[in-house]
Amino acid sequence: MKDALQKAKLELGRADHLVFVSLKYSRTVDVFRNALARMIAAYEYMIDALVKCIKKQVQEGKVSLQDLQSQESKDELKKQGSENNEANVKPVKTLKLPRLSLKNIEELSFLEKAEIVASFFEDEEFKKNIDLFLTLRKVLNASYQAINEYRRHVTMKVFVDNQDLDIDIDTISNFYLMEKKFLSKVEEVVENC
Repeated sequence: MKDALQKAKLELGRADHLVFVSLKYSRTVDVFRNALARMIAAYEYMIDALVKCIKKQVQEGKVSLQDLQSQESKDELKKQGSENNEANVKPVKTLKLPRLSLKNIEELSFLEKAEIVASFFEDEEFKKNIDLFLTLRKVLNASYQAINEYRRHVTMKVFVDNQDLDIDIDTISNFYLMEKKFLSKVEEVVENC
C-alpha cells in the first residue's frame, strides 16, 4: 500500500512539473496529454493502494466482499427489506464482477478496481475523483483538436460522452489540484487501514 502511494506521489510530482513549469514555456497540447497521462498513472496507483486496503480489511474480517456491492444494490436491498422484513433477502444486483474473490481482487482491471473503490467508500470526494479518473482516461484515448497552440489560451478540444470538452491550462490545473487533495485523503485512509 505504501509503495503504491509513494509511486502516486512521484507521478503527481511529475504532473506538477508539467502543469506548472512545462506549460508555462511550451503551451502545447502534447504537454497536456503528458500531464493527463501522469495524472492517470497517479490515480491508478492510488486506486491500487485503496484496493489493497480493502483486501486487508476483508482478510481481517472488518468487512466482507458483499460490502463491495453497488449502491443500487444496497438501495434495492433496503427497499425489499422494508417490503418483506421477515425474509432474509439477498441483494438482487451486485457488482458486475463475476470473478471477484479475495485472491484475484488485485488482478482486476483499473475500471473494475475503480468501481470497487467507488462502491466501498461512501465519501462524495471519492466518487468525484473516480469519475474524474474515468473521464481523464476517456479524454486521453479520444481524438482531439489543438486550438491556439503556443498561446496562453491553448485548448485541447475532445468529444467524450456525447459532449465537447475544452481543456485549457486552468482546467488541467484544477484537475491537478483536485487530485492532489484526493492524494491526502487516500494517505489518511491508508494510514488508518
